[in-house]
Amino acid sequence: MVIVPTHGGTLRCPRCGTPAVPAARYCFHCGLRFTQLASGPESAERRVVTVLFGDLSDFTSWAEDRDPERVGEVTDLVLAALSKEVDDVGGRVDNLAGDGIMAVFGAPTAHEDDPERAVRAAAAMQETVRRLVTDSEDDSSPLGLRVGINTGEVLAGVQASMTYTVVGDTVNTAARLSGAAAVGAVYAGRETMHATRSVATWRELPDLTLKGKREPVPAYELVSLRPSNVARPGLGDDATFVGRDRELTELYSWFVETVESGAPTIAVVTGEAGIGKTRVAGELAARARDEGGAQVLWGRTVRHGDGRSLAPLADVIRGACGVVDGDSLDRVADRVRRTVGRLAHPITGARLPAGLADRLLGMLGVPTDRRATSPAEAPPGDPAGRQNDQGETSTGERSFDLAVDTVALMLSALAVEHPLIVVIDDLEWASSPLTAALRRLAARIVGPIMLTLLDREGPRLTDLPGAHWMALAPLPEEAASRLLNDFLGGAALGAQTRAALLNRVHGNPFFLAELLNLLIDRDQLRRQATAEPTGQDGPRWVLEGQLSETAMPAGVQSVLAARIDDLEQTDKAVLRAAAVLGSRFPAAALPSVEELPGPEVASALDRLTERQLVRSPRAGEQLWRFVHPMARDVAYAGLPKVERARRHSTAARWGVTAMTGSSREVSNFVATHALRAFDLASSMALPPTDPAWSAREPGFRALLRLARAALARDDHRTAADQLADARRLGRGVIDDDDENVARVLHAEALVSLRRLEEAERTLRPALRVTQPARRASAYAVLGELRQKQGRTELATRALRTALDAARAAGDDRAAAAALRRLGTLEYGAARIRVAEELYREALELARRVDDPRGVGWALQHLAWSATTRGDYPQAERHLRQATEVFERLEDAGGIGWCSGTEALVLLLSGQLARARALARGLVDAGESMGERWGMAVCLTIGAIAAAELGDISAARTDATRAAALFESGGDSWGRILAKVAQGLAARGAGEPDAGAEFLAAACADANEAGQTLVGALASLMLGLTLLDAGRVDEAEKAAEASMAELGSLDLRPHAQLGAKVLSAQIARARGRLGEAIALLREALSASEPATLLFPRRQAYAHLAGTLLDAGQPEEALAVARRAVAVDAEDVRAQVLAWRALGTCLASSGDLEGGRDAYLRALRAATATEAVSEAAQTRRLLAALPEPGMEPSDARGYHAPALSARPTGNGLAEHTVLAEHTVPADATGLVADDQDGSRTGGDEPAIPDGATVTSA
Repeated sequence: MVIVPTHGGTLRCPRCGTPAVPAARYCFHCGLRFTQLASGPESAERRVVTVLFGDLSDFTSWAEDRDPERVGEVTDLVLAALSKEVDDVGGRVDNLAGDGIMAVFGAPTAHEDDPERAVRAAAAMQETVRRLVTDSEDDSSPLGLRVGINTGEVLAGVQASMTYTVVGDTVNTAARLSGAAAVGAVYAGRETMHATRSVATWRELPDLTLKGKREPVPAYELVSLRPSNVARPGLGDDATFVGRDRELTELYSWFVETVESGAPTIAVVTGEAGIGKTRVAGELAARARDEGGAQVLWGRTVRHGDGRSLAPLADVIRGACGVVDGDSLDRVADRVRRTVGRLAHPITGARLPAGLADRLLGMLGVPTDRRATSPAEAPPGDPAGRQNDQGETSTGERSFDLAVDTVALMLSALAVEHPLIVVIDDLEWASSPLTAALRRLAARIVGPIMLTLLDREGPRLTDLPGAHWMALAPLPEEAASRLLNDFLGGAALGAQTRAALLNRVHGNPFFLAELLNLLIDRDQLRRQATAEPTGQDGPRWVLEGQLSETAMPAGVQSVLAARIDDLEQTDKAVLRAAAVLGSRFPAAALPSVEELPGPEVASALDRLTERQLVRSPRAGEQLWRFVHPMARDVAYAGLPKVERARRHSTAARWGVTAMTGSSREVSNFVATHALRAFDLASSMALPPTDPAWSAREPGFRALLRLARAALARDDHRTAADQLADARRLGRGVIDDDDENVARVLHAEALVSLRRLEEAERTLRPALRVTQPARRASAYAVLGELRQKQGRTELATRALRTALDAARAAGDDRAAAAALRRLGTLEYGAARIRVAEELYREALELARRVDDPRGVGWALQHLAWSATTRGDYPQAERHLRQATEVFERLEDAGGIGWCSGTEALVLLLSGQLARARALARGLVDAGESMGERWGMAVCLTIGAIAAAELGDISAARTDATRAAALFESGGDSWGRILAKVAQGLAARGAGEPDAGAEFLAAACADANEAGQTLVGALASLMLGLTLLDAGRVDEAEKAAEASMAELGSLDLRPHAQLGAKVLSAQIARARGRLGEAIALLREALSASEPATLLFPRRQAYAHLAGTLLDAGQPEEALAVARRAVAVDAEDVRAQVLAWRALGTCLASSGDLEGGRDAYLRALRAATATEAVSEAAQTRRLLAALPEPGMEPSDARGYHAPALSARPTGNGLAEHTVLAEHTVPADATGLVADDQDGSRTGGDEPAIPDGATVTSA
């Protein structure tokens, strides 16, 4: 009779029930011929399997001297026995060849424990061969068995239209391990060892050099194996119990209810593999034992073998009677009899009959002669899966029911002594007889017994009356994060790595533990002893590279593969099609990708939803999603690469023709699948006619759209990557015009990233175009490239060409862009008014053609220019308008630039704290976007603000970091500005010579690069720093350079305040007090706030000191009071203002007022790391008479008036001119030095004629 195989669920042989392999012509178990092949797109599939090779040692020499019939007889016997061991644990014999056997575990159907099954089969095979050799009549037989096992990915299917098999390196390695193994030993690869370490003990071997392998292979030898029905140590058993407090409380409340009522309770706890069912039951058991005096008994389902139906009940008997592994049969019998002998019937109170012990012993497989003198009827269920010594088996319904009733009676009798919790674990492996036995047991127990059943999410026990149900959901993110910390020993983990790990395991503790072990074993997750520069001490874990979807622990893969193989064929196909589409997928694409009718796909999705593999869209969403990311990865991994490539290509084409959504969503979908199809087709070297290549052009156009959008929001890194991919896809399938468009856009992104050489190579072929519009865009990018190379003349020429071409093409949008870039060149050359004219022209054009992005950038450029000129109100108006434009466009890059310009405005106008806070936020944003240049600018702004606010350490750190970023990008403007920041930090720290070195280098770089604006700032700061160092001649040269540079700019009067104060200070040092006063009054005549980092408070302080030097104490005091009243955030301005007031008050006879002002100055000078003015302030304070001294005691002391006189080296020293000298006892005053140390009487405070500086 010829029978067509069924197609619902896993294909099975209708005669023997064995799973049929895809495309098979015959049942590999019984040989039945199929009339319809199980063919289709999955006739071959990628699978993770465990392959076992067994090889009889010395078979050739043994067979040489023996008759062929004897050889055949022995090999038949041995190979048949080995095949039975494989079959007993659910493996498949793939090949029998003379003296060897090849078996596969995991194909065509996966089990959760395929590696364990292979190891158990190998151990049993070794035992069988030893027994057969021992029983052989030939005592001199040298035969033995070598076994090699390896776990990994293979291609499974019908090969050469002949037979189903598996091929790949995993198979070859297993064969080589078998050849290398010692006689009687089992060798395994690393993946097998890791997957079975909870049930097996392994000895690590030196790496083996195997034939045909380029590198040595890690190998392990099997030492011992735990019985299949004992508890397995979990990877997270020692971890903190987290995230299940509510569930544990509810379970314990059911136990309390059981105790109080004195009646049985049934609790069914369900959840996916690894979710924590056993752990929460263990916590319940511990609490019930400690707080409720309960006895806890465990039973575990045996996964394979013939006698597994009542195995969990046998475990319960062992636990109740105290039977442990290694007990002799006599000891087992004694323990059972003693237990039964002490128990009383739960209802009558009479002693239990002795025959009950015999029935319990029968369930434990104890032979009749070891039980009692009169044999009792033996129930079935030898948990070892073998007949007992008397050959007893019983399959009758009556004996089966009697066995269950016997256990029920024993448990009920135990419950008279104390409450019981009976846990039956791993019910996903339960056979139908075991399920029936548990129903009967639940109906027959009496007393305070809590029967706790741990199962997957199947409907096996839904008909249990009165049962409490609890479904364990994945751990909440917070609990999973705590568990991750515990697994890693509390060491730190980066936020991105943490998020990636937690997202991948979806709250499953087992998956998390397995994944961590895999990553650590691969040395991808490493423990480092040092901390990041975040200030956090101690070790931390660092993930090398990205967390790949191929990072799949064997244990997790087996669990998920078994779930997928258990699906109906259609459901499995739809799941794999969904996996091609991604972790989140549009269901509408599935009929096209899988080539199935829509109603069939919809029904399959309903069933997959019931199986908790996929989830329908939430309200307001359109995409379905996989419940567990790893389930998607396993389903996807099952498809051959060729099939993946073709399905990705189909998905991309569907996206072009049928997908709904925003342009960005559609383009992302099409581009993603086109790229994957291209990469897979390339890796498999598919012929040009293969449909996998058909998505290249739509993928190119989708990537082009995405790249334009990325450039529009200044996400240049993303744009560069997308354009590189677009050009890969388009090569050979697009015309020259499209290729040139992509080249120009790619070069634009590369220029923005300062990858200038690569940009020039990319752009060069596009410069040969003659079409005006294309020529305009190409030369505009060339102009920007030349500008960043510092070749200003060539940049101007290229941009003029671009402007002419844009006008010839009538492309006002491109013309406006060229005008903006030309304006930037003029700005860099310090021709600010010319630059602003070009910006305004660009703004007018952009508004005319309704180019909002062009409008925004023109306004931003105008704001930057106005900031430089010191026209802050105008700058703020332009910034506000530009920001509004960019916010409407949702252009993060434009908004960032406006914010950066705002930070600069705040900095130059003296709002240091706000500038620093804004810059800090922009640094974080720039770092997340990969915008290195913008990040460096904001670091520099923050460093300058920090230096002026006195946070010298942060200023140095940020300035150094900015300098490195500018250096790597080859940006001369930024490099100069970073050196200015480094110089200001050194100056603030009281290291003027070091500061001058940085600033002199900045001036030299500015002269060389033609950076007039930033050069003027560097010259100004250099002059001020040199003056601090007493190097007046050099300071004067710097002042002249600064005035010349600033004079060439069209600056507002107040913007030149710093330069004029510098010149005034030099004139004062030279003794030209009238000139100094005139310069200071002119500088302060501007009514607006100061700029270029020089606050008006400092200018007033210097004017007060100069007036005092000139003998105008009353006016000096008025100016000093004005200095204190003017707002300024920088440390130096605060110190100088209070110090000037103190000197003026002391000179007018108000010594206490002067002392108070000096103390305020000293507090400001020492409150931060900016201590450059602290020593001088202490000296001035020390020169004042002590409080309470009578005028006569002070010898008519007058506070020092300050004058200036030139010294031999040209330095004008401020000398104390006093009517009386400082009293002799003043030389013994104790003062703090600049570094905080104290000096005593050996260092005079201010001897007669000493040099001091007040303001």
